[in-house]
This record gives sequence, structure tokens and C-alpha cells, in this order.
Amino acid sequence: MNLTKHLIILTMGAMSFAPIVSQAQTTYPRGMVIEQFTGQLCSGCAAAPERILQAIEGQEDNPRVVWVAHHAGNYPDSLTIKPSVDLMSFMGVYAVPIMTFNRTPQAWQSIREKLLQSVSDFAEYNSLFAQYDADGRTFVEAQLDERADISVDMDVTYDRDTRHLKVKVYGERNTAFDAQSPALTLFLLQDDYVGMQFLGAGQYDYAHHHHNAPRLMLTTDFLGDAIEFDGDGRYVMEYECDVPETVEPYDNYGIIVGAQVPLDDTRAHVAAIISNHGAANTECPVYNAVRCPLGNNSTSSAVAGHAADDTVRVYAADGRVVIEGEYDRCTVYDTSGRIADGENLSRGLYLVRVTAGDATQTHKVLID
Repeated sequence: MNLTKHLIILTMGAMSFAPIVSQAQTTYPRGMVIEQFTGQLCSGCAAAPERILQAIEGQEDNPRVVWVAHHAGNYPDSLTIKPSVDLMSFMGVYAVPIMTFNRTPQAWQSIREKLLQSVSDFAEYNSLFAQYDADGRTFVEAQLDERADISVDMDVTYDRDTRHLKVKVYGERNTAFDAQSPALTLFLLQDDYVGMQFLGAGQYDYAHHHHNAPRLMLTTDFLGDAIEFDGDGRYVMEYECDVPETVEPYDNYGIIVGAQVPLDDTRAHVAAIISNHGAANTECPVYNAVRCPLGNNSTSSAVAGHAADDTVRVYAADGRVVIEGEYDRCTVYDTSGRIADGENLSRGLYLVRVTAGDATQTHKVLID
């Protein structure tokens, strides 16, 4: 069982030991997923990205905010891929622009819960939420403050010369995790593709910025590949492929409205979504998510640094490094190799070296 015996908060120079409630249930930082359904020939879709950017203001660089813009639900275009069309059909998308949030019903403007809603309604609800939240948070901020019962970490290795990509996704669940059929979906997303967008009334914008369009799906099923856990509740899933220079658009209507466009690997990232593989579209909630840039040996995580055994666990919380378990000494390094304080850390990746007896472990921790 993944139970916390006690918590040790690391303060460089002087360690403070702060016991927490014995046998507390371990939880993890939570990621969120916005899945937008859009199209280059949809006049109403032109303004949707700005509304989403408004809703996630201040969180654009947060690796736990995953925004996927499926080019499906309208005529196929240059950025349409088959998994997006499959998901469109499964989710019941009948028109665009439209979106889902964590694939769960939400009551944006009325008591009636809706699985699919307009981007404008979501942005408005997000702002109005702050008026009633005790801490003045937007809906997105409140969701990111929630805790998850399963973690998701990701290591990405990419060779720009050969365009060969390797992705390792790993994590663990706690005893409260209750998904019936947990599954992992991996998308390779391209951000800021500049191309055509219909504006209506015969007007076109040929310099429109399309955000987070899925170009490839690395997993085999559009609702994700089944996750298998070991006896300690941990999982590891690995994928690799050669990233093509262009992607053939999926023409599900038999009408060619797009052409192959370059896949710009300098503006790409991998998105990992942990959800339930349900039989109905209301049975596929998202439990956690994270994204990682397509860089050489990149790491992105909701909680990084799983210990090799059950004695020590390292993660980030509120801008500081937290260590669960017993140890003799520890040191925090930034990516340049300099020793860093364990609290009030700036955004970025840190390495935490922990020694317990004769064993030394190095953990990667992401401060976001």
C-alpha cells in the first residue's frame, strides 16, 4: 500500500522534521485536459483559441495543462488525423467549435450537466467561478489545486537528426484510485502551426495560428492503451517511433480540403492523458495528464522522482522539495550543477540526491 509514514520537509543548511498524520493516503498533483474540436473551414472556430488562452491565462507554460485541438467535427483539413475523428464520433460531436473538459460533464451555465460545451461558455464560467470561490480562484486554477489518485511522469528522448522519438511514461496509484479500465493516450501535438482559417463571408486568414493540433497518436487505441500495475501499484509504458516530416491528413468525408503540411518538430510536444477506457462517452473521465516538449532528453512530470524502493520518495510542493521517508543526507542541484536551496525554488528542473545508509538515489523534480 502506498501509505505515507511521515513527511520530512527539506530545508538546505538545516533540516526540519515535520511529522504528518500517520498512515496518510498519498496523493499527487493533478493535470487537466481541454479537448477542443475545431476546423480550418469553421468560421466560428477562428476566435476559439483566444477564449481558451483567456481561460488558462497564467498557466500557458504549466506542463499539467494539456490542450488538444482536434481538427474534427467539420470538413477534414490539413491537420485532421483519424484518432481525432474516432474520438469526435465517440464523444458525440455534431458541430464545431465545441470542447470537453477532462471528458466529464460540467454545468457551465445551468443546472443541467453537459459533457460537450462551447468554448465561450467555458471561458465565461471559468471567470465567474472566481466570484464564488472562497480563495478567488478561477475554475481552471481550482482544478489544478485538486489532488489526483494516480501520478503521471514522462521522459522524452528525441534525436533531431534522425527524428527518432522515445517516450517513457510512468507513475503510481494510491489505494483510492478506482478507475475500472485505466488507459494511457499519447499524442504528439504541434503548437502554433500557421495556416489557413476561414473567417466567414468569403474571408480567409492565411496567417492564422493553430494551437496544439495532434499530428500523431503514439498509443494504439484512440481511448488509450490499458495500464497494468505491478504489485506496488506502479506502472511503466514505453513507446518509440520515427517522427515524419509531413503527415497525410485523414479525409473521412472523401473531400480533399487539405494537403500534407510539415511537422515542425521544434514546436512539438508529447501529451500524456490518463483516463478511463469506458464503453460510453460519459465513462471516460481524465484522472491526470502532463505534457513534455520534444527536446533532447526532456523530462516533464506532475510529480517526479519515484524511489527505487519504498524507503524514500521525493517530489515538489509549493515551490519546495519534499522528501517522504528516512535518509541521512540530501543535496539539491539545478540543471547547471550548482547547489540550490530546497525552498522558494524558481520554475525549472532540479536534481535531488538522497543518501540513506550505503544507497544513493538521484531524483528529478519539476517546479512549475
